[in-house]
Amino acid sequence: MLSSLRFAPISCLCVLSLSLSLPAGAQDCALKAPNLVAQPGDVVSVPILFDNSGGPVQGWSFGVRAPSPLTIVAAYNGSTTAAFNGGAGPDFGSLNVYPGLGVTAGVVIDFQGMETLSGGSDFELHVIDVQIPSNATPGTSYPLQFVANIGSPPVAIVIVRNGQSDWANLQHGTITVGGTNYCGPAVSNSSGLPASISAQGVFYAGGNPLTLTASQLPLNQFGYFLVSQTQGFIPGPGGSQGNLCLGGKIGRFSSQVQYSGSSGSFSIAVNTLALPLSPPVAAMPGETWHFTTWFRDKNPTPTSNFSDAVSVYFH
Repeated sequence: MLSSLRFAPISCLCVLSLSLSLPAGAQDCALKAPNLVAQPGDVVSVPILFDNSGGPVQGWSFGVRAPSPLTIVAAYNGSTTAAFNGGAGPDFGSLNVYPGLGVTAGVVIDFQGMETLSGGSDFELHVIDVQIPSNATPGTSYPLQFVANIGSPPVAIVIVRNGQSDWANLQHGTITVGGTNYCGPAVSNSSGLPASISAQGVFYAGGNPLTLTASQLPLNQFGYFLVSQTQGFIPGPGGSQGNLCLGGKIGRFSSQVQYSGSSGSFSIAVNTLALPLSPPVAAMPGETWHFTTWFRDKNPTPTSNFSDAVSVYFH
C-alpha cells in the first residue's frame, strides 16, 4: 500500500468510525466516477465527483477500484476538498493507493463541525491519475467502481451528516481505450501540418455513442469522413495530394459534410447502426472498422487531401 496523502494521526480515523452506525439510507447524494476515453499509454486524471441534495456533509469515506492492468500514478484532493478551511484543506484526510486494486479515501472536513459541504452538484472531492497500458487493445473498457473492500481494515462507503452515516447513490465509471491510428503522419496540407483523425466514445456495438474528429485541417475548407472494414494505402487517388488509407468497399459520410472554419477542425456523431455503405450496415460485435478524413484544400492550387486513419474495434 502506498500512501499518497497524509494529514492527521491515525487516531483521527476514530472520528469516522464513530459515525458508522446503521446508515440512514437517505440516498439524497451521489458519488460519481466519469466515463472517459484515453489512448494506450495515456495518464488520465479521473475526478471523483459528488452531488448533494440533502443536508450539510461533515465527511466521507469510500474506496475506488481501478484494477490491474491500470497503474495508479497518484491520488490527491480535488478542488472542492482542497478549498476547505480557507484553503488549508480538511482537518483530517487520508488517501491511500493500493497498487493493482485502487484507492481509499477518508475525510473529516472540520473537527469542530463549523465548516461543512452544503448542497450542490459536481463537487470535485478527489482526483486519481491512472495510466493506461501501452499495449491496451482499442475498445477495451476498464471499470472504475466504488467499493467497500479495499484497505486493512476495508474502508466503508459512508457520507457523514450530523454525526451519523448515510448511504450514497453510486455512479460507477469506465476508462475506454480509443481507436488506434495508422498510416500516419498524413501528407501535410496548406496549414503546414498533417491532418489527424481521432475516435471517441463507447466502442460497443448496438448504437452506442461514437464521435469522429478531424484536426490540423486547412482553414475554411469542406470535407467528410470515410469508412471501410479494410485498411489500404492508395497514393494520390484522383489527383489528391494525400494518401487514402482505406481499401475494399468504402463508405462516405457525404450526408454529414463539415466545414473546418477558423479552428481547422470538425467532428461528427456516427450512427454505428447505419454506417454509410450501400446499403447501410451496422457495426457488429467483434468487427473492426477503419475511418479517415477527406477534405478540400488550396495548396497552392485547388486540390484535396486526407488525414491518417483510425481503427475501432467494436465489442
